[in-house]
Amino acid sequence: MLIVKKIILLILLISSFASYAQTISKNAIVSLITVGPGEQDDELYTVFGHSAIRIQDYGLGLDIVYNYGAFDFNTEGFYIKFMRGQLLYRMNIEAFNNEISNWQYQNRSVDEQVLELSYKQKKELFAFLNKNYLPENRYYNYKFFFDNCSTRIGDIFKTVLKDSVQFSSTLNAGKTYRQWIDSCAVKQKPWSDFGMDLAIGVPSDAKADAKDALFLPMNLMASFDSAKIKTIDGKLLSLVKSKNSLTMLNEKSIKYSWFNPKNIGWTLFFILLALTIYQYFSQSGNRFVIDKILFFVAGIAGIIIFLLWFATNHGVTELNFNIIWAFPFLIYYAFKLNKNSNASFFLFYGLALIAFMIAWKFLPQEINIALFPIVLTLAMRSLFVWKKLR
Repeated sequence: MLIVKKIILLILLISSFASYAQTISKNAIVSLITVGPGEQDDELYTVFGHSAIRIQDYGLGLDIVYNYGAFDFNTEGFYIKFMRGQLLYRMNIEAFNNEISNWQYQNRSVDEQVLELSYKQKKELFAFLNKNYLPENRYYNYKFFFDNCSTRIGDIFKTVLKDSVQFSSTLNAGKTYRQWIDSCAVKQKPWSDFGMDLAIGVPSDAKADAKDALFLPMNLMASFDSAKIKTIDGKLLSLVKSKNSLTMLNEKSIKYSWFNPKNIGWTLFFILLALTIYQYFSQSGNRFVIDKILFFVAGIAGIIIFLLWFATNHGVTELNFNIIWAFPFLIYYAFKLNKNSNASFFLFYGLALIAFMIAWKFLPQEINIALFPIVLTLAMRSLFVWKKLR
């Protein structure tokens, strides 16, 4: 079956490039395809949706999808390149029937916006896409906020349609990049949202204008809905001629789980608060086993933040204030922690965390609220250690 699909796709691609030489017909239909988020248990990347361009020309036997979200798991050093922001994504062409079957199987919504384009604009777009698919052009360095499957498509239409298209300069403007990803992930994938908030720094808290907000496919769809296009005779029409919903969805429900970052953080705090009170009044707690584990884990988090800041090319992971509580050198102090350790570091660290919590709402970076009980726990235990070492 897989071989048959590949043969069909090959035929479609051959016909695509053959038709590129003779161009598409006047009856060709160009659409923006927007794929909704996946199920709660699906991969993280499905949470933000997907954008693609569909071109139908039944006279030439074409019904294909162009998208910019493909990557190869077999790439040498895949995970290292992904972590460092150096993984190449590529433009891909697929048979529409194969894609829609896959999206239906994943229970994802698929909305089609048929576009009001002239024959000349359709030809130019088709030529642009096929040129972009050449081996020397199809690969690009993916950036989640700045260069992805959605931003690429927005830029393509602006390049091809030029001044004839008018997009809103205010729609979806005002939120930060972080707030946009929170709006997608905080309920559906709280642990993933927590991890992303931990990894990204101050650049993610910049306000996104109408163009910047197009990094999310749903925002691109809304932008096309509100856009106008000028015809040859000067009329101003809606860019979207018609809209279609292409999948039948099973009922979705977001399952609430008690096991989320906020609840776990507060549970940890209250357990260690009780332990700290007991150790303080019982005059025990000189072995610091819990503290070694706690500071070691925080130090590991700090090393990850440090590497994301200085050893990657994502463009949004630098200037991360989380490095104040996730201090990389905590690993050293965790290993060396005993009754003969220097108490001054733990006093300084504890006071720094208290200052961090006081300044929480005034920092140029929005810190995930689920981190508050963790920082509070670290402050409490560091001051407890200082007290015991004096």
